[in-house]
Amino acid sequence: MQIYLVRHGEDLNPNPGYLSDKDVSLSETGRQQATDCALKLKEILGKEDQLQIITSPRVRTTETASILGKTLNIDSENIQKDVRLKERDCHSYAGQSVKEVFSTPEEDLIKGGMESYDSLYNRLKSVYDKLTMSDQTTIIVTHSGNVQPLLQISSHEVPQLSTEQSSLTPDSFMRLC
Repeated sequence: MQIYLVRHGEDLNPNPGYLSDKDVSLSETGRQQATDCALKLKEILGKEDQLQIITSPRVRTTETASILGKTLNIDSENIQKDVRLKERDCHSYAGQSVKEVFSTPEEDLIKGGMESYDSLYNRLKSVYDKLTMSDQTTIIVTHSGNVQPLLQISSHEVPQLSTEQSSLTPDSFMRLC
């Protein structure tokens, strides 16, 4: 089993660095990023026969997945949307700075209406656990906030809250883009 993590390309969020509850498309830059990523994957994977893409159902991730699928000659039926891959529910904090929000203690975020990190972790773990029952190579198209928990899950680490990028590099995952 190999799993490749791909963060969606740049989107049309008019306020980068701020949380948004809008489901927006990729920008031109984001489409190019997805194409570049697909070409990199094609080089790495070669003619992989057992390949699937699983994506968050958000517009920016499904557009990224579609670009990957076209480049990698993956039939659309092998691109699955999985609601468990959506980003952490932060809707009650829409319009606020990502940096400020995530410098707030977890308990306060939850009281303010945010999904708990434990809930996010368990959602993502259920995706990972299902994938470990298959030999199929999988590309997961997801959101930046899901990368660290997925890396923790793959290395069987206890979740730790952090706004820092994870330095984990488990063999079962390769982070691209």
